[in-house]
Amino acid sequence: MLKKTLFSNLLPLMVGLSAFFLVVGHRVLIPTNITWLEQGDPAQYYLGWLFFRHADWTFPLGLNPDYGLEFGNAIAYSDSNPLLAIFFKLFSSFLPEPFQYFGLWLLACFILQAWFGWKLASLVTNNTFIKVLISGFFVFSPSMFMRLNGHFTLVGHFLILAALYLTLRKNSSHRLLPWAILLMGTAMIHAYLLAMVSLFWLVDLADRTRRKEITFSSVPREMIIIMIFTAFTCWQAGYFSVIHGLNAEGFGFYRMNLLSIIDSDAKSYIIKGIANAGKGEYEGYNFLGLGGILLLLFALCSLFSGNVDMNTEAIKKRQWLLTALILLFLFSLSNVVGIGPIELKLQIPKELQKALNIFRASGRMFWPVYYMIFFACIYIIVHSHKKRYVVVILSVILVVQITDSSAGWLNDKKRLMAEPSSVWKTPLTHPFWGDAATTYKKLKIVPPGNVRPDWQKFAYYAGSHGMATNAVYLARVDKSALEQAQKDSDNAFRSGNYDPEALYILQDNPSDMSLGNKDNLFAIIQGYTVFAPGWNNTHTGKSSTYKKSDLPVNTAGDIPILLKGEKLFFSAAGNGLMFLRKGWSQAEEWGVWSNGNYAELVLSVPASTQGFVLDANSFVDMALPKQQIEILINRNSVAKVQLKTYFNNSIDVHIPETIKKQLSSSRPLTVSFILPDAARPIDINGNKDSRNIALGLKSITIY
Repeated sequence: MLKKTLFSNLLPLMVGLSAFFLVVGHRVLIPTNITWLEQGDPAQYYLGWLFFRHADWTFPLGLNPDYGLEFGNAIAYSDSNPLLAIFFKLFSSFLPEPFQYFGLWLLACFILQAWFGWKLASLVTNNTFIKVLISGFFVFSPSMFMRLNGHFTLVGHFLILAALYLTLRKNSSHRLLPWAILLMGTAMIHAYLLAMVSLFWLVDLADRTRRKEITFSSVPREMIIIMIFTAFTCWQAGYFSVIHGLNAEGFGFYRMNLLSIIDSDAKSYIIKGIANAGKGEYEGYNFLGLGGILLLLFALCSLFSGNVDMNTEAIKKRQWLLTALILLFLFSLSNVVGIGPIELKLQIPKELQKALNIFRASGRMFWPVYYMIFFACIYIIVHSHKKRYVVVILSVILVVQITDSSAGWLNDKKRLMAEPSSVWKTPLTHPFWGDAATTYKKLKIVPPGNVRPDWQKFAYYAGSHGMATNAVYLARVDKSALEQAQKDSDNAFRSGNYDPEALYILQDNPSDMSLGNKDNLFAIIQGYTVFAPGWNNTHTGKSSTYKKSDLPVNTAGDIPILLKGEKLFFSAAGNGLMFLRKGWSQAEEWGVWSNGNYAELVLSVPASTQGFVLDANSFVDMALPKQQIEILINRNSVAKVQLKTYFNNSIDVHIPETIKKQLSSSRPLTVSFILPDAARPIDINGNKDSRNIALGLKSITIY
């Protein structure tokens, strides 16, 4: 008997393991393999953990002050799975570098999904083989698989199955402890899952009280105990580190489409996706799968044939559960109901919209209904046919589900089974970055913000070198703290009162910027504008693999130094606009036109600089076949060129030796363009452009 019990308990474990290795693969289990975490949301999860593991312990435990700095946050808001993050932080000094636990989490999700699918199956049948098949249906869930595209924490659908099992089981004794453990564990994993599990707990409490399975007097005691322990857990996970800003935008956008259960989104060989559906409806992806649809159709046929007694009394006893499922369904649709490509919008008060934005990805809230559909269909089929027919029916449909769903999960597996690596590629290869990491304790992006451009590159750089940073991607940010951080950053650059421990990356030049003294380095390095307070005073260059003269003192006012090999772009979003002075138009997507017969820019370059190359357009036409351009450096004529083509002109400007001597004293270069052939397009070819243009500057490369 013991062997039989042990074997039956191992069956769901085998189902979960088999599904995991079939769908995900083994490489994610390599603890030092982080290559599969490099893109999108997984990078957010890993980087949140990277900073958390090396930070000092805090109270609450889940705070992550080095990942965010002034608007510091918690491990919960990098979606890094606080439960595992806190657990593995206990052993951080013994763990390898790097280390990731997300593969272990996915393995646990598959095993526990199978386990709780097995527990739900036990409410329907005692037949071991049928329970294996039912467990397989819950594991091969397209809705769960969809989260393998990057939302790894949300693969934890087993928490919903656990709540569903506790709600549907007949035994009401010893319910406080399992519910408390489930709620506290869920609170340590993800807020959306906590909302669903909490609703199931309240429904179970209400229905069992209504059926007099538990006394009314015990309800307040249970509610107080569970709410206190769950709130304490949320506090420890760091949920309360964000006070202003929980209600982000998105409710009504991240919704579920009414046709979602039959919309494969190209993750089926047979059933095609719905064209022109809403862009945010991926959050409401709830495709049943081809097998799931067949299961539903077969169950409906069995139900309408009258072969099964639906036990209406049991349904009536769970009126609160039915009500909750209906409300979750309506919430998942949101106030913007999508029916295929059609939208029906219901206006709601702004304050209500603001409150609902706390759970803006409303499409996720259908998951409990989703699994209840599977459970109800299985219940009907099991109770309307003989066991041997049930085995045949479920076996065939499960094979269909596994085979057809591979249209989606095979693509996920290909990505998850990428060649293992313990490092990410980084563009920050100049020796400066290595030296800066030994000089500064922090890296700050200016202006501060959530998900700033190139945040991942700098977060990885900072995390890999033990630096704190505000280069972050967080699910929620405290708006008040962020606004104060932005004000403090502006004040620091106006007053010159910089944090001496911080390396600054300027993505927008602060207005009225004060460079302070000559000890501060202001430069463009590998395309990034860098401000390093006290660099020339504190950095000895002893560990450097490059000469100190390659990073000269800046004396050119408000422009950064350009190293050899740097390239400036003059598009509207380019890094070269700060170098422009007189005679330029407003920048466009491709670059900037001169405006008039004279234009000027300023460059600050090292003494070893030989020259620079301009990539430019020129305004030529049949009526204006050439543009003559004279180039001056510090008022000395150095080149005269004649351009006859509109696009892709390359101008190589060599710096004479006499001017190089000026570079040795760190004087800036004033580069002037004499443009005698500048003309107005409106006069030349009838174009409505009335500017007086000649040279269209796209980029400059220093050599």
